[in-house]
Amino acid sequence: MDVEDAVRTEIERWGRPIAVHRAVHGTEDPSLIADQVVVWCHRVLGQGVAEATFHVVSAGSVTGVVLDDGSTVVIKAYQPHCTSRFLSAVVSTQRGLASAGVPCASPIAGPEPLGAGLATAEEHLDDPGQPSEFGPAEMEASARGLCALVGAAPWSEGLRGHPMQSGPPDALYPPPHSPEFDFESTAAGAEWIDALATKALPRLGVGPEVVAHSDWSARNVRLSAAGVRAIYDMDSLSIVPLSMALANGATTWRSTGEAGDDAAPDVDDVEAWLTAWPMPLDTDVRASAYASVVYQLAYTSRCEHAIDPREDLHRRARPTLRRDGAELLRRAGLDP
Repeated sequence: MDVEDAVRTEIERWGRPIAVHRAVHGTEDPSLIADQVVVWCHRVLGQGVAEATFHVVSAGSVTGVVLDDGSTVVIKAYQPHCTSRFLSAVVSTQRGLASAGVPCASPIAGPEPLGAGLATAEEHLDDPGQPSEFGPAEMEASARGLCALVGAAPWSEGLRGHPMQSGPPDALYPPPHSPEFDFESTAAGAEWIDALATKALPRLGVGPEVVAHSDWSARNVRLSAAGVRAIYDMDSLSIVPLSMALANGATTWRSTGEAGDDAAPDVDDVEAWLTAWPMPLDTDVRASAYASVVYQLAYTSRCEHAIDPREDLHRRARPTLRRDGAELLRRAGLDP
């Protein structure tokens, strides 16, 4: 199929115009989006596009293409808040990780202008698929895999202040990662979520700073009982406190991000993931990780609430936060 057909297929899957298309490309017109990708490949890669292999939208706009020389690459186009400094740091760090044997794609080019923002190109990394189950062995592989990435990641100051983690200093949450989520207009009914997030704030951010993948979820990481098989979405690399990286892994490691996703890990599951972390964790870092679990569940709950206030389809974070929020705060050493 050509790029335009691939874009139309993704719009059909969503069943409506995609706000991220406008944010990234400045348009929702499939033909114009396709033109931007094709022109970018000519200008940056020096190749025409023979066909498209896929097009998907999440926080960015991602298109797989076969170039005229037969090579298969992935073009990742970003919202304007992703700066050249940040994306250049991602490319550099990702290249270092790939060279060190971490199972991620090798960057090819970029960042270079595309649409309303910037884009990069990377080699296509085959998707080995999800494991048959998310059991204890896969959970341990998740914890060990993130620890290995943290240990191998080259340091780059450009990864500090990830665009999706930055916002007004007095805001409870960073700006939502997609324009699909409007926290302000959907605040009614989410007061209980915000109250738990607020209680977690005093204990956030403990531990040494590390370079980590800050969306260590099944959407982006392919696991097996033997270990991590593939890692995607490397623009989630960021400098974060260790406790935040731990919480993200423990909270999201089996989440695919799709409607109908299984409930987030409960208190005992979080404890098991933290126990599987292969390096010693001191008491303060572990406590802060529990606070970060509450905060991350609250952020995801607000995203769910923004598009599905009745919990008809998106029920991953809210049931766990509602049931376990108080106990998670207690384990963080906070008053629930």
